[in-house]
Amino acid sequence: DRAERLQTVANHLNLTPILQAFPGELSMGQRQRVAAARAVITQPDLLLADEPTGSLDSLAATDFLNYLRQLNEKEKTTILMVTHDPFTASFASRIIFIKDGAFFAEVTRGKSRQQFFDRIIDMEATVSGGGHTRVASD
Repeated sequence: DRAERLQTVANHLNLTPILQAFPGELSMGQRQRVAAARAVITQPDLLLADEPTGSLDSLAATDFLNYLRQLNEKEKTTILMVTHDPFTASFASRIIFIKDGAFFAEVTRGKSRQQFFDRIIDMEATVSGGGHTRVASD
């Protein structure tokens, strides 16, 4: 039922204390969590997330990413997330790296999130290390 789903999502995203607040009364982080709640409350098959933790503090970001992982594992929600943050990316099960607008590499999660994070960092170094960066000169 809708009320039960609202309470579940609000609890996961720590929104219960602000359910009756107006948008102008919310911080940017609270607004981002409300936007996330609106996105997940309908239980979509596909969830698109563009830098979903950008305005969140580290605790709220971690809680939210754990919730996304739970949605993926328990409700089978497919999540397509864009992020430049290796910590955020480490919550995924598969990462596709893009360089110069094209597919560059793919990394899949193993048993440990820490090992996955380390592989992400290594791949980021590879992606940015062999670039074609030009430095302007006079």
